[in-house]
Amino acid sequence: LQSLGHRVTCAPQALAALAELGAARFDLALVDLDLPGMDGLELAQLACGLPDAPPLVAITANADPDAPARAATAGMSGFARKPLNAAALAELVARFAR
Repeated sequence: LQSLGHRVTCAPQALAALAELGAARFDLALVDLDLPGMDGLELAQLACGLPDAPPLVAITANADPDAPARAATAGMSGFARKPLNAAALAELVARFAR
């Protein structure tokens, strides 16, 4: 994403991501569904309640066929499966960023 000209903030786990989302304005949050401690779906449910929450896009390597529907139910705006190349990342940003 940085090579595409975007500023990137990384959080090592869900609680750190919530803190970042509460402290600054983001145009988009890419959320791994398999986070340590709290999973990405739980993070999405909490993040959607934050003031000025950005669009959230679920990212996962999991092959679970129900994952896109569960992500949408949790409040995610989009869904993508890993691996993602630069073109796929650029498309996600163009489609979902505010």
